[in-house]
Amino acid sequence: MKVKICGIFQEETLVELKERQIWPDYIGFVFTKSRRQVSAEQVKQWKMHIPNFVKTVGVFVNPSIEQIVEAPVDIIQLHGDETANYCQLIKDMTGKQIWKVLSVEGEELHLPYQPYLDVVDGFIFDTAGANRGGTGTKFDWGVHKETWEKIKLPILVAGGVTANDLKQLKPYSIDGVDLSSGVEVEGLKSLEKIVEVLEEARK
Repeated sequence: MKVKICGIFQEETLVELKERQIWPDYIGFVFTKSRRQVSAEQVKQWKMHIPNFVKTVGVFVNPSIEQIVEAPVDIIQLHGDETANYCQLIKDMTGKQIWKVLSVEGEELHLPYQPYLDVVDGFIFDTAGANRGGTGTKFDWGVHKETWEKIKLPILVAGGVTANDLKQLKPYSIDGVDLSSGVEVEGLKSLEKIVEVLEEARK
């Protein structure tokens, strides 16, 4: 199971991971309004700590082209109302992978997934909130089981996921998990919680 640790906003977290030599598959940086928001300049500096085999992901909500182009990341994650055409435009301009976040509210998705199938490189399913996610609360995975089985693209599940959830998620047709608040203590990333998730995911 792939692991993305999102919302890194302190260089210290990356230094600790480097010292322990234990890394997730993806590191996410938030470039939209959030308590975890970082700048392109910060990420450029911090990337010296991240090995090449770890992919970096930039999180955006309804971004401008300028914001996207400036982002020093490998993958663009779009949380807003971006259309499939806009996703294609960004992909053509940057040559980078595009992940589309689909916000979940009960049985409903805030956008249908079908128009994006031939454009994006993967989906993230996250609990709906004011910022199209980042609520730190779980949704009912079982409700979306059939949808995940239909989608033939990589799928990550977000929304308050912790190490304890990984066993329960294994039977589902997903490729990985996206964690932020689930690896935090008092609002700060916890190395112990990150290590716990990575060890569980690789069993």
